[in-house]
Order: sequence, then structure tokens, then C-alpha cells
Amino acid sequence: MDFFEFQDHVEEQEILLKYIIQKFQDEEFVAKKERTLFLDEKKIYIMKSGILLKEDLRTRAGRLYSSYEVIDTLAHENNATLFYGKVAIFDKVRLFDELERHGLLSNFIYLLWKNKLTELNYLETSITSPVKQRIINFISKYSTKTSNRCFLPKFVSIKLIAACCLCSTKQVSRILNEMEKEGIISPLNKKPIYITDLNYIEKYGDNNKQDDKSILI
Repeated sequence: MDFFEFQDHVEEQEILLKYIIQKFQDEEFVAKKERTLFLDEKKIYIMKSGILLKEDLRTRAGRLYSSYEVIDTLAHENNATLFYGKVAIFDKVRLFDELERHGLLSNFIYLLWKNKLTELNYLETSITSPVKQRIINFISKYSTKTSNRCFLPKFVSIKLIAACCLCSTKQVSRILNEMEKEGIISPLNKKPIYITDLNYIEKYGDNNKQDDKSILI
């Protein structure tokens, strides 16, 4: 999938999920600060806004979700942390019946399948990429950009980065300290952490462009 195909997919997904939320939402889970969401396999969960972390209770591997993404629910992943934002909740059987009645069930199933492929590709990349590359990708994807500043949200912790990048907290601490010394990020003892060398993050934040051996661990 090239960049333009990806953009089309994201736009189509957002349109479909906005329609589903508007028409069929049963409940809404809201968090103004960190709050645990207990996942039920009989429900469908769609992110409306904010950031949510779902952690695999067996491997401790984490997956972040943002606006207009369907949260995957598995028996060994029965809770998630919503840092802020809103989650739309649906009864799975009722939603599938409604989508079939409106001729949208196949579209929704296809969307779930595409998202599962994306997640598997993410896991494969995380396993095969050097740790520093994974951390740079995380910073690139989840940092907040304004007109003249770029920073990581205050809720981002070393533990969260380690979970999402499939590595240890010691590795994250070491690499972030190196990046601080290199002037890539601001001091770690103050939040939010600012990206002081955005060119570096933009240059190395794409796995497909990663050829520089100096970045490898």
C-alpha cells in the first residue's frame, strides 16, 4: 500500500466509522484523565477521540489507538487505559445486524481485516527493527505538532514507550538519554518532552528510509 492508497483507506475508514457512531452507538466511555476501560468480547469499541493503550497481559506488548480506530478485543487483553478522550461502545450482535440491514457489514468486516493486517505488519516491523528505530517511529507517530513546536504528550512515560516498542524500560531510558545528549529531545526531567531536532525525527522516522548504520543498536 503506497502513501496515497493509505490516505484513501484512512479517509474511507473515518467516514464509515463516523456514520456507525452517529447511527448505532449504545454507550460512550469518557476520560478527562487516565482511566481504565474493561473490554468485553461481546462489545465493539471505536475510538472517537484521544489516545488509548491496550496492553497484552501475556507479553506486556502495547498498542496505541487514536481517533476513528476499532479497538481489537481478545480474551487475554481484557482491559485498556484511556489517557483522555471518548470511546463509542456497541453491542456486537446488534451492530452486526444493523450493519447487515444497511448493507454495510461487508465494508465493516473488510475494515477490521485491513486493520488486523496493519497491526500484524506493525508487530513484524517492531520485532525486526532496531530498538532505536522503533522509539524514533513512536516519537514521530505520537508527538503533538503545533505551528512552531513539537512535543510528546505528558502522559507518555518510559513504561508506555517500552510497551509499544516491544523493548525494556532500561533500553528506552538509555536511548532517550542518548537522544537528549545529542540535542534531539529536551531534558527528560521536565514534561512535556520537546523534539528539538525535528529534522532528525522526520529523516529517520520512516522505516522504509532507514539505511544509516549509525542509528542501529
